[in-house]
Amino acid sequence: MAVFTPISGSEMSALLSRYDIGELVSLREVGQGIENSNYFLTTTALNEPESTPAAHQQWVVTVYETLTASEVPFFLGVTSALASAGLLVPAAVADTTGCFLQNLKDKPLAIFPRFAGDWLRTPSRESRVAVADFIARMHQVAIPQALQRAQPRNFCWMRAQQLKLENKVPEAELKLIANALQLLEAANDQFTACPTGIVHGDMFRDNVLFAEGRLSGVIDFYHACEDIKLFDLAVATNDWCAEPSGEIRWDDAAEMLAVYRQQRPLLSQEEALWGHVMMLAALRFWLSRLVSRHHKGYQSEATQGDITKDPDEFKRKICCIADHFGFRLGN
Repeated sequence: MAVFTPISGSEMSALLSRYDIGELVSLREVGQGIENSNYFLTTTALNEPESTPAAHQQWVVTVYETLTASEVPFFLGVTSALASAGLLVPAAVADTTGCFLQNLKDKPLAIFPRFAGDWLRTPSRESRVAVADFIARMHQVAIPQALQRAQPRNFCWMRAQQLKLENKVPEAELKLIANALQLLEAANDQFTACPTGIVHGDMFRDNVLFAEGRLSGVIDFYHACEDIKLFDLAVATNDWCAEPSGEIRWDDAAEMLAVYRQQRPLLSQEEALWGHVMMLAALRFWLSRLVSRHHKGYQSEATQGDITKDPDEFKRKICCIADHFGFRLGN
């Protein structure tokens, strides 16, 4: 993630004094992403014999830039439930008093185990299959009912972003946004009939780690919320099955859908709405990227890292989805 809140060595050592995970060896900024501040933390291992060099332990330190201390426990609860169910998801570490959250410079902070591996710049068939299988298994985990968060990027949000972009983007793009929104709003009753649950919400390649050819971890659950379950697969398909040009490889997309079905068979209304859900996923991220580009906020204060992503990628995907499913968007 990009870094917005600096942490000094002395500040990190003070934080570590509240934990039982070793002493500070190194702390390094992570310059990827656009929302939270993240650091790779290395600590000395505990209970090592004095005659052997201390092993080091790897962690991720996250400072929440936009979430409040009252909002973060939802996300920590979701990852804890998934990790307890055996999924490769990092759950926050508790300090010696049992607390999972700290406060640094009036911002919430948590520490997580760092998973091995890296994200794939060029996904393989095996990786796409692994991701679709993971999503389906994740959707079958019973998340505690107390953990609730409505989808913040609903139709009201999308309409609000549309207004923000007036006089900021070309008229042709505004028309494409309006037509896509109209298509999706017309299907709202069908959307509400689809199975819902807690979704990851951001299943892009850079949030899935692979090590030695195997899926080794899924990270960044900060878009998690209650939504149509198929939304996760749509986000993944739009990313994992797309060319750099934005063209979607439909044979690969069909295979991911088939793998998902093996774990969680779809209802007829889900099958009928698959194209609409792919469009919904693409439009939400296109709007988000356009607004981030034209209305910079706290992200302009990053000390390092990329703070915006290319919106045109999703414009091209929306056109590709519309062509494939026969949606008339005037593109």
